[in-house]
Amino acid sequence: MAGGLRLTRAAQLVVPLIGVLVGLATFAIVRGSPGYAMAGASTFLAALELAAGWLLLCAATVAVRRPARRLFGLAVWLASLAWFVVEWNTPGVGSAWAFTAGVVFATVYPVVVTDAVLRYADWRSGAVTSVVVGGAYLSTIGLAGLLPALFFDPAASGCQECPANLLLIRAGPQVVEQLSRAAVYAGVGWAAFFIGVLGWRLARASAARRRAAAPVVVPALVFLGAVGVDHVHSWGRGYLGTDEVDRRLWAVQGSLLILIAAGTGWSYVRRRRTRSAVAKLVVDTADISAPGGLDRSLGAALGDDSLRVLYPLGDGRWVDHAGRPVVPDDSRGMTRLTRGDVPIALLTHRRGVLDEDGVADEIAGAAGLALDNGRLQAQRRAQLADLRASRGRIVAAADAERRRLERDLHDGAQQRLVALSLAIRLAQLRPAGQGDSSASVRLDRAQMEVTAALAELRNVARGLYPRELADEGLSAALEILAEASSIPVTVDAPVERFPHPVEAAAYFAVAHRLADTAAVQAAVSLRRDGDRLRLEIEDDGPPGDLVRIEDRVGALAGTLSIEPAPGSGTRIRVELPCGS
Repeated sequence: MAGGLRLTRAAQLVVPLIGVLVGLATFAIVRGSPGYAMAGASTFLAALELAAGWLLLCAATVAVRRPARRLFGLAVWLASLAWFVVEWNTPGVGSAWAFTAGVVFATVYPVVVTDAVLRYADWRSGAVTSVVVGGAYLSTIGLAGLLPALFFDPAASGCQECPANLLLIRAGPQVVEQLSRAAVYAGVGWAAFFIGVLGWRLARASAARRRAAAPVVVPALVFLGAVGVDHVHSWGRGYLGTDEVDRRLWAVQGSLLILIAAGTGWSYVRRRRTRSAVAKLVVDTADISAPGGLDRSLGAALGDDSLRVLYPLGDGRWVDHAGRPVVPDDSRGMTRLTRGDVPIALLTHRRGVLDEDGVADEIAGAAGLALDNGRLQAQRRAQLADLRASRGRIVAAADAERRRLERDLHDGAQQRLVALSLAIRLAQLRPAGQGDSSASVRLDRAQMEVTAALAELRNVARGLYPRELADEGLSAALEILAEASSIPVTVDAPVERFPHPVEAAAYFAVAHRLADTAAVQAAVSLRRDGDRLRLEIEDDGPPGDLVRIEDRVGALAGTLSIEPAPGSGTRIRVELPCGS
């Protein structure tokens, strides 16, 4: 890995150096071939040519530093070289190898530029587009370059000062003319195709994607228009020349290449501005401690009020800032933020908001601390919600088990004891003389024991889960509880059914308080307030131990509060969520 890293850094230094040297060599060639070079004897055009090539080189150098942009950077670097190669098929090149390269690659730069623009906008995919790109390369390198080079003799064509063509097989001016004419015709076609593709893609792109791509795609559209016009201008003569119109169109192309290079640099500036905006909002103005604060801050920075930040849990779920489980919506845009290979957040947003390459990395870097803070808070809230749900399930399971035991006692042991009691009663009613007095005494004692066992069994069953609570509701169960209490108890409760866990929590809160208090009287009131059930227990005893009540109430996400009652008593307030 270290060797590969060193190689990459070395390449990032060598590639710009090669471009600089090629540009300087081309400038020297132009000055040495004023009658043949596209820049001619114009210092302005020579400077324009050098500026266009070197700015493309700068754009490539910036792009290759980012892994996601390396193919685009390579294409831009090749475009800068191909732009300079236009001048190499002139006498001033001084080398047969360089002259031959100029003959073969002189017309390829528009295709390389177009290929780079398509890669920049991620529009290179698609079978038809890929085929036409390949066809354009074949047209410019094959029809206009390699194949004519096999039959092109510079000296026979009137360039006595030109170096030798190393690919020459035999002179064939007519073959060169036909191949060049075919390349001109093909150039009109592929230029029109790429104008249509780029224009159609730009028009159909989302607003965010359009803003990101326009600084590069719009100059590229005009550049291809100038290329197409130059091919149309060359239609009659059958080859791309260097007359005054050609040079003016070439100068327009050079100016547009400068704009394309500046557009790629603008994307870098936008990423930096986005990072600065995110950092400013997060660090200076965002109240990230408030629920949803980071969502609002990032949404404001990116111009998307619907943006939401989701955080990962260890079990693969995603939760929002409140710890609520969320299933990401595939119909919206989703951007995963990672640190290394570890996901730290998932942004859901309008499609196209974060399509520009590198913006997600800028957000992860600028808002890293806020994201970590939000993730920890969301995970803590999710764990608390899971704990509450677990406590609720435990209480529900315990209540269900209580109901089952109560039914078993009522339908089983209690019924058998009732039958036994009836049998004893019938035996006691037999006519005199059919049994001795001692038997009668034993039956009376057995009857007393059975009666006491039934009473105790009913108390046990009521303590497990009162049948009145399951059948008739909370109000009836509290009335019976008050009647059985050892102290006077008044009950004010509506005749209304609530969810079973809520009724059980309220009932046992009252039962535990009456069992544990040292009061001589108590009052119980119950009322619904929207989606909350409010229970109030007031007596003249001390607070005592309320742990059992607090556990039951907390399991349902309820609240318990204690305050002094008039005199020296205690008032216990319980609130339970009961739905609307």
